[in-house]
Amino acid sequence: MTAHLRYIPFESLSLHYSPTPTPEINISLDALFKKIITPRNRGGYCIENNTLFYALLQILGFTVGLISPFPLVAEKITQGIGPEQYRLHFAPLKQMQNQALKYWILQWRESDGKEWEDLYAFSTEVEFSREDYEVMNLAASTMSVFVGLVCCFRNMLGDKITDSEAEVVQVYKSECERAEALETWFGMVLTEKEREGIRKRPTEIKKEGESYCCIRGRTGVAVQFDE
Repeated sequence: MTAHLRYIPFESLSLHYSPTPTPEINISLDALFKKIITPRNRGGYCIENNTLFYALLQILGFTVGLISPFPLVAEKITQGIGPEQYRLHFAPLKQMQNQALKYWILQWRESDGKEWEDLYAFSTEVEFSREDYEVMNLAASTMSVFVGLVCCFRNMLGDKITDSEAEVVQVYKSECERAEALETWFGMVLTEKEREGIRKRPTEIKKEGESYCCIRGRTGVAVQFDE
């Protein structure tokens, strides 16, 4: 699991650097293998990476259930990337009529002291099916924050980084420079068609004075932060 987290980046590039007008994220095992395992150093967002890891565990002989992302301990805070935090809250859903029925609610907050926000809810009584993941993938690829955000993050587990504060390792102000940052820090080489795919999209870097940073810290290296 550590190797999976370290070597497969979390990224949303396929939603932006796409040769097709309406990007489609295919989470079939064949498509995920071609995208992530073949030597392009690519990754994917949560549903892509987790689906691939789920299949890997099954192939290795483990019995795996698509149920919970964290140990089921209510209110235990898990540190995320940088200052962000996650926790599981066990409570009824406000929008449900049956308030006696409780769900595990995954919550997120920007940093310590900030308000918690609900991300999604699940029940341990129901196992996810392949169809559930397909619906979640459709929502993530069309309505989530990733639609409007080009992001890429890779864990640096085990690397000796002594500074507690993140450092800016590269500033880029154009699409050409962003593509170079992806190659420099992640080993990702976008094809010519992929580079052209972001043209005229809202996430294309085209405004004068617009700039972004590539940041490295104790947990990893990431691109796409406002300078």
